[in-house]
Amino acid sequence: MQVMKQNKLPEPDEFIIHPFSFDEKTGLASLNYSFDGQLHFSEIIDFGVRDAALSGDRLKAFERAISYLQIAAGISYYKSLLPRVVRIENMELDEDILSFFQSFYEDGLGEFAYRNDTDLSGRINFVSDAPPKICQAYPLDLKDRAVVLFGGGKDSIVSTEIIQSMDKAFSLFCVNPVPEMLDGVEAAEAGLIKVRRTLDSALFELNKNGAYNGHVPITGILSFIAVAASILHGFDTIVLSNERSASEGNVQKDGKNVNHQYSKSYEFEAMFSKLVHAKVIANIKYFSLIRPMSELQIAKQFSKITRYDPVFTSCNANFKIQGRMDQNKWCGDCPKCRFAFLVLAGPIGKQRALNIFGANLLDDDAQMDGFAELLGLQGHKPWECVGEILESRVALYDLLHEEQWKDAAVVKALGAKLGVFKNDILAAKEHYYTLSKEHGVPPEYLEALRAFVD
Repeated sequence: MQVMKQNKLPEPDEFIIHPFSFDEKTGLASLNYSFDGQLHFSEIIDFGVRDAALSGDRLKAFERAISYLQIAAGISYYKSLLPRVVRIENMELDEDILSFFQSFYEDGLGEFAYRNDTDLSGRINFVSDAPPKICQAYPLDLKDRAVVLFGGGKDSIVSTEIIQSMDKAFSLFCVNPVPEMLDGVEAAEAGLIKVRRTLDSALFELNKNGAYNGHVPITGILSFIAVAASILHGFDTIVLSNERSASEGNVQKDGKNVNHQYSKSYEFEAMFSKLVHAKVIANIKYFSLIRPMSELQIAKQFSKITRYDPVFTSCNANFKIQGRMDQNKWCGDCPKCRFAFLVLAGPIGKQRALNIFGANLLDDDAQMDGFAELLGLQGHKPWECVGEILESRVALYDLLHEEQWKDAAVVKALGAKLGVFKNDILAAKEHYYTLSKEHGVPPEYLEALRAFVD
């Protein structure tokens, strides 16, 4: 680790991805980077295994998976200084792989670029020191076992409940689990695979000195971690919990969809799955189980499950690297809290909502502007993992017609503005309570999903 002096930011020509290292005895992978070979970073991934014995195709597939993980995770460091060249050392790559990571960096940093008023189009140039080589995936003998990437929110809880309804071996999978996530794991009464990702502290020094900072496609990075972990822990199915609304962007810029949830979108899911099947593990499954569902459907299904009420949370204040909350599971004043309250209010009822959130967000005048953004009545869709604007309108419109909610300050004030959208809202209801056909869910899981949804 190197710390900059005199608060002066360098202007590097290259971001270099150096060869990684992996210690089979400790299960630690070191992902190594630098700017111009001078300002160095080492990120550590602890896969939670000891004395891993890898050989043959398993070793080759693992090394390939770690190589791709290293390129993906490097985005966290690259964004701080934004040089024009990303140089990849000693790594076998082909045009399909380079094309994938070109999209991963450009589209995955779409929100980052928009909010930092920076144009990344044509700026990021990947070069490799190794000669091009067509890469093929390895067919591996993995266990017939699924893992659910678990964050402790309503979405991953619903996925977990669907998997539990199947006769299928599975575990939950957490990267850097915080107490709120572990509480959810305990409530699920499921096995857990834990992985620890430790960013180099030199990155935080860069941020303190005024380097660029902002959102990265974290779900994509976690997905690469899960692929590598599948070889060490033994599972052949990676289940995510990204609903169909994750594909809706926040703003349009220069004709492009800028999406906070880019690496949760169906576009990314299909692209990632294709890459892994073609280049890493030929017989692994990677999909979002609840992709066919809307947020309204998910909220309805969640409402039937009560044992998670004291522990679940979707508020990102719990998952900050620095400056986490001390006790409350809901901060009560962010887009995630507002959206979760909005879609759950109808299905779970007023008293249960108050018990979970600790306050009535819909009866708080101070929340008015935040809810107006969710409804598309001002500003733009918040930079958070929230549902579609029309979906939020459907949820609030329904609350207007419920005795327990209709007099709440936000419902009354903003509900009065929905009249011009009434036809669209009524027409959308069937759409939001019908499973979408755009998904990659395998048949046996799709059958379980359909049986679970009423």
